[in-house]
Amino acid sequence: MKQFLLRSLASTFVTALAGCMAVTTISSSQPDVVISIQDNSYRKTPVTDTFAQTTFDNYEFQATKSGREPFYGILPLRFNSGFLIMDILLFAPLTLFNLRQVYPYYQFEIEKRVLLFKDKEGDDWQEFRPTQAEAARARDYFRGR
Repeated sequence: MKQFLLRSLASTFVTALAGCMAVTTISSSQPDVVISIQDNSYRKTPVTDTFAQTTFDNYEFQATKSGREPFYGILPLRFNSGFLIMDILLFAPLTLFNLRQVYPYYQFEIEKRVLLFKDKEGDDWQEFRPTQAEAARARDYFRGR
C-alpha cells in the first residue's frame, strides 16, 4: 500500500510539472525582423513555440532589423489565478513554478518599439511598452551571452 501511495504521488507530481508549459505564437508586423527570446532566435515569423511557466523568472527579448536600433524588453506574462487555487488546494510547492505564463499571441512592432499581446486569436491586441529598466535588463542579458 505504501509503495502504491508513493507511486501515485510521484506520478501526480510529474503530471503537474509536465503541464507547466505554455504555447505561444510569435510574429512581427514588419518583414525581416529577427526575434530572440532568452536562448531562442526566430528568423521567420509567425512561429509557434513552447515556454515554461514561471513564478519568479522573466523572458527577456531582443528584436532586430537591419538599419534599426534593436528593440529590447521583457515579455509581459499573464497571471494564472486558477493555478494558484489548485496549487494551494493540491500541492502548495507548485506555486513556486507556475503562477505566470506567456500569452498565446505576441506581435512585435519594432518601428513603434511596442509589443502587442492577446489571449485569444479574435481578441483585440493589448499594447506593451517596456520600461527603460526592462529594456536595460534585456540589453544586458543579450550582451552578456
